[in-house]
Amino acid sequence: MVPGMTPRPLRPVLLAALVACSTLVAACSSGDDGGGKAEGAAAQGEELLRSKGCVGCHSVDGSRRTGPTLQGVVGRKVELSDGSTVTADRAYITESIRQPQAKTVKGFSARMPKFDLSNEQIDQIIAYLETL
Repeated sequence: MVPGMTPRPLRPVLLAALVACSTLVAACSSGDDGGGKAEGAAAQGEELLRSKGCVGCHSVDGSRRTGPTLQGVVGRKVELSDGSTVTADRAYITESIRQPQAKTVKGFSARMPKFDLSNEQIDQIIAYLETL
């Protein structure tokens, strides 16, 4: 500031920028490291996939295992062993968990066991899959 000048009031744009910066700083220091960890229902779905052993056969990073990858599965067109295709929507994913041999993905065997999960647990798994 130049000696003898009186300070000017903050302009609205500058004030808005300061508020935005302080909000960003607060968000960054809130303890969320942005490490991609799922929250809420998705976090519970992630835990279910691990505790039920799903990630032993299905990857979440796109790599091939005994079963198809779960990365990007929600909404994807899936080719089945009979040559037909289906969209991996809620109905298909639910059926694949409850009756895994009903529609087998092309190139994979029908080895997946049936899981007796509640609708809420399946919703949690789907919420997690939507984050991948």
